[in-house]
Amino acid sequence: MSKRKIQHSAPFRAKVALAALKEARTVPQIAAQFQIHPNLVYKWRKQLLDGVSSLFEAPQTPRDPDGFQAQIALLYEQIGRLNVELDWLKKKLTDSIEQLRSRIEPGHAELSVRQQCQLLGLQRSTFYYQPVPETQENLALMKLLDQQYLRKPY
Repeated sequence: MSKRKIQHSAPFRAKVALAALKEARTVPQIAAQFQIHPNLVYKWRKQLLDGVSSLFEAPQTPRDPDGFQAQIALLYEQIGRLNVELDWLKKKLTDSIEQLRSRIEPGHAELSVRQQCQLLGLQRSTFYYQPVPETQENLALMKLLDQQYLRKPY
């Protein structure tokens, strides 16, 4: 016949461990008094000694998970709303590249040029690009090509 495993309550274990800690009686005497195996007395005494230091540690400040989660939800809502507004603004800004370039302020205190270009939907290289005028020789060659095409369009 197998014995059923007995589950001892936490107050009972604490009582046995304190009795063992007092050392008024031997471990076998304590085990006989509480009708348990002596190994349990040793084990619970060791657990008590190991756990005593945690009583004197600084208490952790419990966080307010409901308030914290509500704040996170509010911030995510705000981020979503700002993203929608930014997308709408980008669709409405159908200005030419020159107009977009003129709106960028290189010396802005809070927004870098990269951020401003990103907000306007403009490539940063486009902002820095300086157009090079056509040379006179190239213009003359293009004029000759146009004349030849007009004479013989086939």
